[in-house]
Amino acid sequence: MPKDACYHKVVARYGPKTSAYRSGAMAKCRKVGAANWGNKSKKKGASGMKYKTGGKFAYSFDKCGRQIYQHD
Repeated sequence: MPKDACYHKVVARYGPKTSAYRSGAMAKCRKVGAANWGNKSKKKGASGMKYKTGGKFAYSFDKCGRQIYQHD
């Protein structure tokens, strides 16, 4: 197997010892490309959520549309 850019990026993160985590990361890196692997997107904090009140409990929606219940 040639030592491509994904190999060098993954070994730098997971170390030289072979593991299942490193193997999976190598496959994901090769799937999306070395330039895009390892880049995180910014997550919205509590300020990005919408709140609705209903009785005792307030609930909000996360980015997937699921309800998160919070006690007043």
